Amino acid sequence: MVNDFDSPNSPKQSSILKVSKLLDNYLAEVALDSNLTALRFIALAELLPDHARLVTDELYRAVDILLKVHPNVKDPERYRLCKSVDCQKLSQEACSSE
Repeated sequence: MVNDFDSPNSPKQSSILKVSKLLDNYLAEVALDSNLTALRFIALAELLPDHARLVTDELYRAVDILLKVHPNVKDPERYRLCKSVDCQKLSQEACSSE
């Protein structure tokens, strides 16, 4: 049986990629909210399956923003935040930027 997500051009894959981009941009916006908890952010970030993100640059940016706005995030939450970003899916640009 062929999985509808196998082809990057399939309608389902295209739709889920759009949702992932929208969610990651939303995460970058809400990361600025000082009332947002790290656990709530993690719950949102983990809503999508792994195959929904071909590139994790936007999620990386959102996590970076959250950690800068919330410097007192505890180590277990920091670990889960960082674990949510698949480093194998980062672009060269994201890896070389500071």
